[in-house]
Amino acid sequence: MNRVPRYGPDLALVHSAGFSPAARASARLMVGRLRSAGLLDGCVVELGCGSGESASVLDRAGYAVVGLDRSADMLRLARARVPGASFRQRSLWTAALPAAVGVTAVGEPLSYLPAPAPYTPALTRLFQRVHRALVPGGLLLLDVVTPDRVPHAPARKWIEGRDWAVLVEATGDRRRDVVTRRIVTFVRAGAGWRRSVEWHRQRAVPAMTVVQLLIASGFGVERLDAYGTEPLLPGQAGFLAVRLPRPRRRARPLPRR
Repeated sequence: MNRVPRYGPDLALVHSAGFSPAARASARLMVGRLRSAGLLDGCVVELGCGSGESASVLDRAGYAVVGLDRSADMLRLARARVPGASFRQRSLWTAALPAAVGVTAVGEPLSYLPAPAPYTPALTRLFQRVHRALVPGGLLLLDVVTPDRVPHAPARKWIEGRDWAVLVEATGDRRRDVVTRRIVTFVRAGAGWRRSVEWHRQRAVPAMTVVQLLIASGFGVERLDAYGTEPLLPGQAGFLAVRLPRPRRRARPLPRR
């Protein structure tokens, strides 16, 4: 049983077709906030860029997009959608980050397991890397799974589109704050349907913990419950963080003679 999130060809297609409104809304929010901050151009790095829905919004707004994702099938869709952007198959936990005016981690990429352990120090190191990559006043937009998402009992959800359908069964380990999702996709193939199964695991983290880690890493933080008019999911917390300048160290007075 493979419990490493893969986002193979069928799930990548379904995710792009049915779950893109939040990605586009988050990108529109990012563009608006960057422009309000006077950051009218420059690089925006997307951690877990997915199929390029948000990259297309950023690209049209005049930003240079660098997208990182582990899924080759997601990246194939992203490159076809936004040929002018740069997409790389990398882990967000280890990839080098270019200098940027903005960084996004939307769609809970920071919550997926496997992730470096212990988890909280890994988040801190990531936030510090992002802080170093951002220009002063640069923005970090992200969302995470919170413990409210961890179910007490197995829960099932069925979603369908014109040529696809997906069944998600979620189970929770509340002691470890882990959600396991069994995702069954059906995609039309000729006169029939093709079925595939993936297992995804996510680590839940309290929203206040994320706020504290961001502040400790040199950010000012705003909590979000929506991307514009697109509300976040139940058990999902959003954050818009601004890179603050590092305080200058006071020079030590010279000793008196």
